[in-house]
Amino acid sequence: MIAQVERMVLLQTLLQAKGNKALAARLLKIDYKTMHSKLKMYEISLNP
Repeated sequence: MIAQVERMVLLQTLLQAKGNKALAARLLKIDYKTMHSKLKMYEISLNP
């Protein structure tokens, strides 16, 4: 349940940042490396 919410927040923030991972991390107030590892963990990618 918590993982689903976290994944949704990450995806929405990444979309809001137009794919800019560094900006999305700043918006969430987390480190870029944390953002990158969470995107990888949840298999989130905006690339086709």
